[in-house]
Amino acid sequence: MGKDNIIWLPGSRKKAGEEPSVEEKKPAPKVIVPEIVSRFKKDPNARVGLDMEMSGLTREDERIFEVAFVIADRYWNIFEKGPHIVIYQNPEVWRIALANPFIDGHFIANGLLDESRNSTHTEGTAETIFLEWLNQVSVPGKPLYGNSVHVDRQYLKKYMPRVDAFFSHRTRDFSERYEDFQERYPEDAKKLPRFDDEGASHRAPADAMKTLKQIGWLKRYRPSQA
Repeated sequence: MGKDNIIWLPGSRKKAGEEPSVEEKKPAPKVIVPEIVSRFKKDPNARVGLDMEMSGLTREDERIFEVAFVIADRYWNIFEKGPHIVIYQNPEVWRIALANPFIDGHFIANGLLDESRNSTHTEGTAETIFLEWLNQVSVPGKPLYGNSVHVDRQYLKKYMPRVDAFFSHRTRDFSERYEDFQERYPEDAKKLPRFDDEGASHRAPADAMKTLKQIGWLKRYRPSQA
């Protein structure tokens, strides 16, 4: 394998110009665009949703561990998974993150820690893959959907600014919509499906799909009190 096909992992202690050891070499990730692009090719009315897992939410130097996109048609009838990427972070990031009981209690059990340790993707490679997919399925300037998605966008803007810039400054947030719905129709709010069959909790693909489906449910539901 030639040098052009090798990625130097972040956090390497090698000096500039030194050859990486075998342990520090990993194959460059291939840009794989999911098959769903044929179904949603350049649909300006598609709903694009996002979920991310981070090292925490309290410090300015928190980092991204995992990102997943999902997409739905304008009628909320078709839901498909988009790209899902786990990002490599160096051991120091994880050491600090695991001091947080939430991170320690979830990301070891659900496998995210091990996947991040073994990933070849940085925020930069992930950003390129996401942009390629977004340009095939949607058009710039549309709102981004998610659960407390304004928090995710803070990290997008910092580490994947081109992805953040693809979307409008407006967002479609599930938590805000649900709280409003719950205040107005408390009995109907109890009927909201959890969509727990989507996969492991606190993993971006499952949470992104669950959130987009729940937003679709709220959009289509007709309250009995109305």
